[in-house]
Amino acid sequence: MSLRKKPEILEEIRQLRSRLHALERENADWLADGEAELLSSLSGSSAPSTRLSHAGVSSEDRFENSPIPMTDEDWSAAKKIADGLRASGVTDIRQYVREHPELLAELAPAVKILDANYAAVKTYRAASKQELLKAFNAPPDLTTYNPVTGLSDIFVELVQRFSEGETRVEMEGPDTAFDGSIIYIRTTTSIARGREHDWGRVFQTVEDFTARKAAEESLQIAKKQAEDANRSKSEFLARMSHDLRTPLNAILGFSEIIENEILGPISIDAYKSYAQDIHHSGSHLLDLINDLLDLSKIEAGQYALSETSVALPDVVTQVMRLVEPDALKKRVRLKSEIAANLPHLHIDPRATRQMLLNLLSNAVKFTPKGGEVSVDARFGQEGLGILVSDTGIGIAPESLDRVFEPFAQIERTSPHSYPADRQPAKAHPGTGLGLSIVKALIELHGGKIEIESEVGTGTTAILSFPKERTIA
Repeated sequence: MSLRKKPEILEEIRQLRSRLHALERENADWLADGEAELLSSLSGSSAPSTRLSHAGVSSEDRFENSPIPMTDEDWSAAKKIADGLRASGVTDIRQYVREHPELLAELAPAVKILDANYAAVKTYRAASKQELLKAFNAPPDLTTYNPVTGLSDIFVELVQRFSEGETRVEMEGPDTAFDGSIIYIRTTTSIARGREHDWGRVFQTVEDFTARKAAEESLQIAKKQAEDANRSKSEFLARMSHDLRTPLNAILGFSEIIENEILGPISIDAYKSYAQDIHHSGSHLLDLINDLLDLSKIEAGQYALSETSVALPDVVTQVMRLVEPDALKKRVRLKSEIAANLPHLHIDPRATRQMLLNLLSNAVKFTPKGGEVSVDARFGQEGLGILVSDTGIGIAPESLDRVFEPFAQIERTSPHSYPADRQPAKAHPGTGLGLSIVKALIELHGGKIEIESEVGTGTTAILSFPKERTIA
């Protein structure tokens, strides 16, 4: 069975299960509508009106031909035993049977399975109704009874709950069919209306969900395999990223020496230009590797927060100084509106600087000349929120759900929706990991990130730290 088809199988199982429950309700309504006549009909009584007709079909035929596996049972003798136990001071019949398993030899035969329909015979894979009824009415084998896991415990559980006043009990678990296979079933055992006083008529319906159980187990195995593969991928990236940084740092260092002519002038200008290209490309590659390393550490559960008390205005000032050169090149104004009296935060300062740096860098990158990027903070009952806002090109509504995906480079395919002076650039340098890292880091702090944006107006990213992170 291919993984691709499992969702379809589960959907089909859900539909079948829904149909089964609807049929079960229909049969339950039928039983309730004419209980007295039905009971006399099924028991073979000679009382008047021994047949209940439903749309011209007798009660016996409806029972026998129902697609729902059903049994018709008499629990009156079992009730007498349960009443006797409770009268003698036994309140937990389940525990009493575990301590005295020999009671099963008396209790189990006290339940008589009067009839079973064809669907029940088919579910249990019996050769005939007679074979099924014989097996159901056979006394338990006490030599193989396990008081902890034995299926007789399901029966004892029903006795316990009926004796506590319940009249309808749903249970599920494994059972053994006549061919030796294990089937997973859900049973609904109901005392017939009007027979609560003696349990003289009990109906049980059976739902076989073996196929759904197998599909769910297969999906769980596939999910675990996918999680294991993702963990291995993250661990591999963490190792590879670390190994790549060492030679790349050497490339950057030597290209910078050549570019700045530290060891002497370069007679050919093209060489200097090549050195600049090497340095710029190497820097971009190093940024990608650093982002991959951070993200893979987080995904692999190897990113440990180093938390301390942090004054938010100090962190914001540090980060704004880092992005100031890029903002000046683009003539984008940076503005901090952080109040000085905000409570300190118990957070990882390095991780917080990285989150703010990624958000501010994005804001500057996507804001045209003459625009503005600002940082603000709000403190309330739910915690402290940091708002990074820009007057940039904005994000289309259909793209907002994808901004946190790793390597996502959101395409602006509808330039006509932007004002003439705010047209998005065709490409923006970056790894596409910035917001993914921000989301992972804020969630490590127990917080969240939200993005609000309007095309052609700007974007606001809100980092929310929970209240327990604030220090009064």
